[in-house]
Amino acid sequence: MPFCALGGLAVVSNAASYSEQVLDRFDLRRRVDEAVLSYAVGVLKPERHIYLTALSALGLTGAAPERVVFVGDGGNAAGQACMARSTSLIASTTTAKIR
Repeated sequence: MPFCALGGLAVVSNAASYSEQVLDRFDLRRRVDEAVLSYAVGVLKPERHIYLTALSALGLTGAAPERVVFVGDGGNAAGQACMARSTSLIASTTTAKIR
């Protein structure tokens, strides 16, 4: 069952293969519907393809921007505004809405 009513929750990360062990060790896979890692997809954020892969994994291929929320820690948030109607930036102690 998806974590949110709109279709699910995916983590998209620029990560190497050893990150799979981190996901398992800390039981993070059960906290998200999909984990999309750059080493497996073959491209790094902010390439659009990695985000489209996450949407596809959630069953949201071709989803309208109003069905997608992008939350980032700064490096890629602005570049992905085209993927989502709502984009949020997570700072170290606060959350700032940037779109």
